Amino acid sequence: MDYIFYIHNIMDLIIADEIGFAFGTSKIFSNISLTITDQTRLALVGKNGLGKTTLLRVIAGELETTEGEVFRNKGLRIGFLRQEQRLEGKVNLVDSVLAQNKRWWELKLKLDADLEKPNEYEELMNEFIYLGGYAKKNKCEEVLSKLGFDERAFYQPVDTLSGGERNRAAIAAVLLQDPDIMFFDEPTNHIDYDGLVWMAEFLRSTKLPYVLVSHDRYFLNLVADKIVELDQDGIAVYHGNYDKYEIQRIQNLNMKMKTFKHQQDYIKKTEEFIRRNIAGQKTKQAQSRRKKLEKFDRISSPTFDSGFRIKLKIKQRSGNRVLSIQGLSHSYGNKTLFKDFEILLGKGDRIGVVGRNGCGKSTLLKLIAGVIPIQNGIIELGTNAAPGYYTQEFDDLDNDSTPFDTISYYMPGAEDEQVRTFLGAFSISGDDAFRRIGTFSGGERSRVALAKLALLGSNFLLLDEPTNHLDINSRRILEDAFAAFPGTMIVVSHDRIFLDKIINKIWAFENGYINEYSGNFSYFLEKRKQRKHGISDLQKAYKKKSPKPINELRSAKNRYNRLRNKISEIEIELGNLETERDNIIQLMGQTFVAKNEVRIKKLSNESSKLDSKMKFLWVEWEKISEELDDLTKILKY
Repeated sequence: MDYIFYIHNIMDLIIADEIGFAFGTSKIFSNISLTITDQTRLALVGKNGLGKTTLLRVIAGELETTEGEVFRNKGLRIGFLRQEQRLEGKVNLVDSVLAQNKRWWELKLKLDADLEKPNEYEELMNEFIYLGGYAKKNKCEEVLSKLGFDERAFYQPVDTLSGGERNRAAIAAVLLQDPDIMFFDEPTNHIDYDGLVWMAEFLRSTKLPYVLVSHDRYFLNLVADKIVELDQDGIAVYHGNYDKYEIQRIQNLNMKMKTFKHQQDYIKKTEEFIRRNIAGQKTKQAQSRRKKLEKFDRISSPTFDSGFRIKLKIKQRSGNRVLSIQGLSHSYGNKTLFKDFEILLGKGDRIGVVGRNGCGKSTLLKLIAGVIPIQNGIIELGTNAAPGYYTQEFDDLDNDSTPFDTISYYMPGAEDEQVRTFLGAFSISGDDAFRRIGTFSGGERSRVALAKLALLGSNFLLLDEPTNHLDINSRRILEDAFAAFPGTMIVVSHDRIFLDKIINKIWAFENGYINEYSGNFSYFLEKRKQRKHGISDLQKAYKKKSPKPINELRSAKNRYNRLRNKISEIEIELGNLETERDNIIQLMGQTFVAKNEVRIKKLSNESSKLDSKMKFLWVEWEKISEELDDLTKILKY
């Protein structure tokens, strides 16, 4: 039904009135009411599997409600980006994106045909100009660039692009459609960090309203003015961005728990009074209270989503040197992804790999994992280094297999009940344990892959976009698991909050090279910002005019080589000290030692001394790393 509403100069575009949706006898959600205006900037959040995508599609008119009704403004034009939506076909990228704006494309084709009727030509040209005219093509190229596309891709057939690139092309198409309102289902899954920030800025600057589903907390903080949480009981509306929603949500849950406990105390006391007095002098009072209790509107206990459980153990420790890379270069056709990459990865390093889409991040992980052959350079694993590889496309999962069969293979000799209990820890239970993996959603496949990873006992994790497809609570669980992981890891991710919590170094793809930065993702962004707006004092000193610039350059190079050798020595010494300290801690845990107070005290003192040495070395390591970063820029400058 078409409808128009006006309230205080704000126009209501869509009103959902006590709507519900069910597949057959399976109810997805019910009794939901929501108003979307021309000023709405709303994010829909909640646990995977509760129906966020379905609710989005019902409100947008792609699915009919099974109860209630949705009223939409007459003639409302909706731009909808569906989850995993991709452009297809042999048309080039720019034309394919522009063709999604059907009226603009239709007018362009008619005008390009050079109409013979002057009046009709003028009328069509006026409408064409109103819709953006020929400038639309320039805008399309600009949007594609911001979403991470190289100019060389603009006129390639869409079918020759990767799946992720076609996903991003679909985002560009929605942004260029000139709708009245936009709906986005997981728009950040296939864009890099820079693309995410640009898209957030685009949404904040547009006058168009939008409704989106996303699990990226940083993105939600940038774009949402209102958060709608979907759970088993319906929806709850919170005003403000994601951080404000988190605070309000916890406050609400605590208040509900307090009210629930208060009511439970009242019920318990009332039932006790009834039990003691039902046959005594206060029978009438007891009967009255029992009737009142029968009609009592009882509050259900608030649920705190615990999600799945994952603990990543290692079967054996690696040596201090986990990975050595020398002179690594890789190309696809005529395109060089990166060249001359050299690095030494130590035990306990946690690397975040970042860069624009298509720069070669996943390729680097595949090279290290041995999935694709090395073109140039050397990759060597250290002593006892045991890699565990998590792919964003789940290539290692058999679509025709089931979670039960997959996990049983990695739990030889385990009883069926043990396998099902293990799967249950990853929220894979009941019939789901015996469903074909090919029928699973991205979030469900992710949990199967993580369950498999947990059983491998790897001490060196290679993780390609591990948070894709996971809801926010699941991302938190993963953050905690990886933060507690005792081994080494390299992770490709665009999730800023996730990277900040678990990594201590960044490998950044920059202009065909891979540069290392000490610190988390926020530190890297700050260093990049400084580089854009100026140079460090050390760089300034080297850039001062001098009669012998070649000597200065040679001096910088010599200094760089000395510091690289020094930092390698520190890393080796840190590894030795860490091994020594671990041995002491292990010894202190032995029963025969724990009972000897003198020996415990001596070992404790030795451990403290080792900690002090390690802290001193880490400070020195940080200072040298900072100077190496600056010298790297000087030598490339």
